[in-house]
Amino acid sequence: MVVVSTMSAVAALYVVKPLIVLFYAAPRPFMALTEIKPLIKVMTIENLQSFPSGHTLFFFALATTIFLFNKKLGVWFLIAATLIALARVYVGVHWPIDILAGVILGILTGAAGHYLYKKFGQKKL
Repeated sequence: MVVVSTMSAVAALYVVKPLIVLFYAAPRPFMALTEIKPLIKVMTIENLQSFPSGHTLFFFALATTIFLFNKKLGVWFLIAATLIALARVYVGVHWPIDILAGVILGILTGAAGHYLYKKFGQKKL
């Protein structure tokens, strides 16, 4: 469970997000609206990488995979992923649509990782 969950989350962050950013550069809220001041620092190179939220993508991929292995533990991880996602909007570094895309793509990536493990990773008896 730990290996598959981690691999799904890493794939989400280092494969899915860069592919989207390659074709779609979106400014962060504090870049587009001068009245918004971010509560946390973002590296300058990431100012046009708002869509989708990498944090949300990573943590929802992780939480989804864990949930598919262990429902009770997975619920706690999904709650934590939701709080992280909401915090990204609250601190002014993501738009709500960035979070929604991160949730959807994270769930899909986590489910895909779990599916691939079940199909190819388990030893057949």
